[in-house]
Amino acid sequence: MLDERFSLAVEESLTGVLETMFFTSVLGDFTGETAPDKITATLSFNGEPSGSFWLAVSRPLAREMAANFLGCDDEIEEQQSEEVVRELANMVCGSVLSRVENHSRFDLSEPVVVQEAPSATLHRVFEVENGTVEIGLNTQP
Repeated sequence: MLDERFSLAVEESLTGVLETMFFTSVLGDFTGETAPDKITATLSFNGEPSGSFWLAVSRPLAREMAANFLGCDDEIEEQQSEEVVRELANMVCGSVLSRVENHSRFDLSEPVVVQEAPSATLHRVFEVENGTVEIGLNTQP
């Protein structure tokens, strides 16, 4: 099991990235049933430690975040929502790793959209204004 440093880093990183880049806030942990309709992006990272990271955003929230991130008032296309979720995964994962292992260098793969989230040693679900964000993280020595 991942230690508490990773859990705290996930929460701090998500909060910082959402507030700075997407103009929305984490309201707290979410304990209810998550919506089945979401966009999930996953990536792997190599360094000390190596592992995998995934992030799933409820689809309506993903559209809203894409509009905020892109500064767009027009209708957001599905591809734009997916690209923004991939970028969110990249930013949050990088932030988590730099918070936990700030003296290590990491190589992150390009995030890809997947149909279902893989299993994870660390799994957290956050309530965000107008939706949820789930995060999963696995590390290996």
